[in-house]
Amino acid sequence: MSESPILAENSPQPISIAEAAVQHPPPGKRMTLQLVLMLCSLSLIGLFFVPWISTILGSASGYDIQKTGSDGSAFLWFIPLGGAFAFLALLVNKLQVSASRIAGAIPFAALVFYRIKIGGELFSLLNGGAYCVLFAGAVLLVFPQFLSKPTTSKP
Repeated sequence: MSESPILAENSPQPISIAEAAVQHPPPGKRMTLQLVLMLCSLSLIGLFFVPWISTILGSASGYDIQKTGSDGSAFLWFIPLGGAFAFLALLVNKLQVSASRIAGAIPFAALVFYRIKIGGELFSLLNGGAYCVLFAGAVLLVFPQFLSKPTTSKP
């Protein structure tokens, strides 16, 4: 007795462990991941106006720092611009992985730039807003790998 064609089509196909590891997340999880990335990209925009550093003179946000006009302070505008670019890419489902990773790398590039410029005392000046920006950047750097399409070769 042979199996009916309907049962043969619906029976699970064996896959290797490597193929199972690189499969897409289910649609519900993919949507949740996109929402988390959208939230982090929007937080890069909003956290630009939250205090990043505390000094004797008071607190300063990213917006306040760039208004000082000091050397390289205009670089900080790339943080909310990167967040906006990543949000739009996630919204239209184009260049999601690249845009998210670029937006996530910008806060770390700014951290390296100011660490070189200011020195070791930078970390004693940083406030909660700066760490939130770095956290959102880390999420935008790491999580997009789960959105990328698997590239498996079938024998």
